[in-house]
Amino acid sequence: MGIYAPAADHGLDGMIWECPDVFALGDTVVVVVSVWDGNPSHAMWMTGRAAGHSFMPQAAGRCDSARRYYAPQSLTLADGRRVAIGWLQESLDELAGADRSRVGVMSLPRELSLDANGALRAWPVRELDSARRKTLITRLIDQRGTIAIGLSARSDHATEPGA
Repeated sequence: MGIYAPAADHGLDGMIWECPDVFALGDTVVVVVSVWDGNPSHAMWMTGRAAGHSFMPQAAGRCDSARRYYAPQSLTLADGRRVAIGWLQESLDELAGADRSRVGVMSLPRELSLDANGALRAWPVRELDSARRKTLITRLIDQRGTIAIGLSARSDHATEPGA
């Protein structure tokens, strides 16, 4: 039927787009592709509308700020949430010994939603909140001692315990 979303027509990155995932969030069409330029590079999202057999992107961005998240695929859960899982790629030269038997792992599931500007947002699925306890890390501050910091999968920032 033709090319659904040609990169060159929209000024978007990538020699090849692979592993497409196309779905709707409300009235918005979402297209997620993995950008390949000779080596796997990154996954990107586009939101917009379908017009016949073509897609017209209105917003676009990277699915993850790092280079490891690639080839995500998603599904709609029974409660209506859209959840994606991607490949966290590694290269053999960064692995040692027995670890050289693998080249990547699957990511934790991410719940997908749109913000007010039509950008795709991803958060760890809420089921992960009950799968672990509150995490505490210790950070060395200016070589003067340590403090404990509590982290939450749902929090935008770390807080000191009891704060």
